[in-house]
Amino acid sequence: MGALRPATTQELKKFREVRDRICTALARGDLRLKSGDTFDVKSVAKRLDQKLSPPVNRPKRVDEAIPKESEYVDYVKKLQLRQLSLLELQSFRQKWESVELSIDLTPAEKLVRDWVNQSIDTLAKCDVTRFNYNEGYDAECEKVIDSIKPQLEEWQIQSKNRLSVENFRTDFPTIFSDEPSKPRVDLTKFVKAETVHFGKQSAIEESRHPILTVEKVIQNLSTAPRLGSELHNYSIVKGFEKILEKIYQEACRLFMEQLIGPLSLVLAKPLQLKTSLESIFESVKEEDVAWREKLFQDFYVTLANPAMVFEQLKGLPEDEIRIRSALRNHVDFLASLPVKQRNGLQQASSDPSQFAKQLAEIEDHLKNQRANLRLFLNFRTEATILDVPVKRPFVEHLYNQGIIDETTLTKLNPPDGLSRGNYLKALGTQEEFNRGLMKKFQHDLLDALAASKGKQERVVAHTARLLARSQVEQLEIQAKSIYLTPDLFATPPSFKFDKALEIFRPGNIEEIAKSPQDAKMLAKAYIQVCLPMKNSHGGYKSGIDRFLTRIKIPQSGYHSVIADPLLNVDERLSAIHLEPLKEGDWRLQGTPWARLTVAARDNLNSLVHKIYTRRKAHDAMVANYIQSNADIQKFEQTHLREIPSMIKIIESCLRDAIVDEATTSSRRNRSFMLPIAS
Repeated sequence: MGALRPATTQELKKFREVRDRICTALARGDLRLKSGDTFDVKSVAKRLDQKLSPPVNRPKRVDEAIPKESEYVDYVKKLQLRQLSLLELQSFRQKWESVELSIDLTPAEKLVRDWVNQSIDTLAKCDVTRFNYNEGYDAECEKVIDSIKPQLEEWQIQSKNRLSVENFRTDFPTIFSDEPSKPRVDLTKFVKAETVHFGKQSAIEESRHPILTVEKVIQNLSTAPRLGSELHNYSIVKGFEKILEKIYQEACRLFMEQLIGPLSLVLAKPLQLKTSLESIFESVKEEDVAWREKLFQDFYVTLANPAMVFEQLKGLPEDEIRIRSALRNHVDFLASLPVKQRNGLQQASSDPSQFAKQLAEIEDHLKNQRANLRLFLNFRTEATILDVPVKRPFVEHLYNQGIIDETTLTKLNPPDGLSRGNYLKALGTQEEFNRGLMKKFQHDLLDALAASKGKQERVVAHTARLLARSQVEQLEIQAKSIYLTPDLFATPPSFKFDKALEIFRPGNIEEIAKSPQDAKMLAKAYIQVCLPMKNSHGGYKSGIDRFLTRIKIPQSGYHSVIADPLLNVDERLSAIHLEPLKEGDWRLQGTPWARLTVAARDNLNSLVHKIYTRRKAHDAMVANYIQSNADIQKFEQTHLREIPSMIKIIESCLRDAIVDEATTSSRRNRSFMLPIAS
């Protein structure tokens, strides 16, 4: 071979490609060379050593000529080890990422769904029965429209015929699936409500901020269930609510038109926001709390609300996680203990100080039992860790986001770090922390508003739009309180739709718009328009991140349990490890996963269990991967001159590699792409 020279950029790129292909080939374990030799670390290293012997290799002194293991054996071995570790981690990651957080009706709801479907099928099969049902339903719909016709005609005039009384009949849904020209009633919502009405299960909340709905009325009915008549009346209510949606839009439009003039005068000079902000921040009303949380997330570009920030700083119960994992991993040792000591450890697993006392008693008991003492020491090493001072990068991260101030940063993350015990003392209670956090937030808002600049016309128009929406939402709450009553399902029903629509008469809207605007409502709208909102926080990192953020479990700064190759696995899973999810789990109530399927729940519990019981093995795999990668990079950096030749040698190995049929049959479950060059 000719003289060696450093590899070019293009050659380095090609080298990495062929190197990665031979890594995969070595990890397969079912290949052989055409010569008959096994395709393994030794055969590949042997070829590299033969081809890169002097004069290609650097000259060796006579005393170095003694035969010894090739330096390429260690290099190729590291390539194989790195690839095997990577494949194992990828396999685990694929299992984790394939977790489906499926939601579905509960078994009780599916039973009621069958009853509802049977009831509808019975009506549909008989032409006479179906005709009579539709005739009665149509007559009831016409009666409803007639009862609210005066209000509808007013809105038809106000909207300049965007709304038409004649078209409202088409808003009422059908219960039959074979009438595609009509909107279909949402049977799923009806079924969920009726399941509670039948007493088959308690109400399942899918939102943390529930509002009054017709479904809630059904859930709380004290009368015996009557599926037929209740579905009939439910459909009528849904038709009316569709009409209401259209009127809401026109009401917002009218509000805006009426508010533009007065707001232009009010906003011509700076608003005195401090008093209104203080009132909003002191309020415990649900709508004010929700508004503050949403504004906090938007202003600081975070998915965390103030309560979650405290949970993230407090962190997970690391001691309990470690103790529980050790208890699961040392079953044989625990079985050797007296029942009293074994139960004592289990009962103290959530209290580190009590657990330490139990350990001391057991150590004293085992001091003369060498074999059991060794098992005990292994258990204690895994279950406990010294509470040494450490730095906390997540605190720095919150400071960089602007969420906490410099005083809090210094207190929670001093230069020399804090032990966990001292850190929790410095953090204080959630009430104290939240008070300081919201005080800073309020101060930051006022500073940002003082510095904000915007065109007057834009500010007025956008403030009017938000204020109009808020006013209409308030009227909607009033309207619903009028018609959403048990009387909807009485015999005969009392719908009260006309009384509800009285609130939405155009004249009433104009009167409200002319009156002085609520200071808090105006402040909220103005702040949302004027604040210089930053770029979006980008949403959740993954489906499981969204799930873990929104269910009711302790939060922490986002860190993976194991390492980067397992990006979607994070520490918050420890809550499920400590207490697996169960049917009707309170942690899922008020979230989109309140109806998590049994299969999804069991699969998630199983995977979380595997993560924590195999944590040491995965840590070792990651460590192997990282160390092998570092060694490989170091070797390649010191052998840059050999790389052009190594490309040709590795390609020749790949060309000579063929499948060994004798070993393939035992490896059917492993399907890696054959990386042989064509």
